[in-house]
Amino acid sequence: MQANETTAQHWHVAKWGLWGWLETGIKVVGIIAGLIAFLNTPTTSELIIGGNPHLAAVILLGLLTVFTVLALFIRIGQREIVSLIYAIFNLLAHAALVIALLRQPDQGVLPVVFGAAFAVGQAAKLRFLSITGYTEGGQDANFMRNFALAILIAYALFAVLVLL
Repeated sequence: MQANETTAQHWHVAKWGLWGWLETGIKVVGIIAGLIAFLNTPTTSELIIGGNPHLAAVILLGLLTVFTVLALFIRIGQREIVSLIYAIFNLLAHAALVIALLRQPDQGVLPVVFGAAFAVGQAAKLRFLSITGYTEGGQDANFMRNFALAILIAYALFAVLVLL
């Protein structure tokens, strides 16, 4: 995809380049960890909110999940096939991990893998943004990089919070 190209009239597959694909591949590791965490929790478990030792992490992940919902709608508008498929699995994994942490707060290493993969994936995204100058929705390139950095920090904080 060319820098500053945000939408197309038809469904298409963009050319994301090495850093774009690297970001996606790293985050797929996190997606898998989130889905496995969900599948490893008993479906009959009650949701533990009060007294949940990782409630701060769950709240932070809940906020990050809201961003994945917004990203899904952006990807639908862009009509980019790979991004849309990724956005669907990204949303599912975020929601799955929120539920898993509410069902069974002690998930072991999976939430840490999730947070670390998304933080490292965001670092790759930062590099992608720096190299390509890519923007979306008329946003300034500096805003895009700063927002990506804030998301990186949020995922790193999430990983730390589930370790505490």
